[in-house]
Amino acid sequence: MQIDVLVDGEGLPEIEVIQISEDAPLAQAVEAIAERMGGEPSAYLVFVENEDEPCDTSLPVPAHQRRRVHHVHHHRRIDVKVGYAGEEAKRAFSPSTTIRRVLDWAIGPDGFKIDPAFAAEMRLALPGAQDPLPNSAHIGCFAKEHGNELELALLRGVIPNGRG
Repeated sequence: MQIDVLVDGEGLPEIEVIQISEDAPLAQAVEAIAERMGGEPSAYLVFVENEDEPCDTSLPVPAHQRRRVHHVHHHRRIDVKVGYAGEEAKRAFSPSTTIRRVLDWAIGPDGFKIDPAFAAEMRLALPGAQDPLPNSAHIGCFAKEHGNELELALLRGVIPNGRG
């Protein structure tokens, strides 16, 4: 039986679906995606979305991970720097970390300690951009090619009552 492995990663414009046999090692999907990305399979690490440690690609994809996105990246960690109101907060995350998880850290007690009354209005964007990044996107997609650094800006987004 074939399974779909959902994959995204550095240099991929969108999530791709790679089909492999359910008992095949995850390395088969890595080989297919590395070919599309133009790299050597051995150069990539694979992370399940929001997991901190890479997968063992010599094993088949466990059933509980088959519907989750796998992120393929050159680095184990992305050094994230978030700017807000002239201040900076820094922390390293795995490349498969979602923008939402970084946002939760940035507005939380280990970040900028944003007042809960305003926290729901906050969004992350690339520096100088007006449009926020999608909360479901992985940070590894925004690090420069083969890079392990990402700079983001914390913005106050659309106010729910319509006033700006």
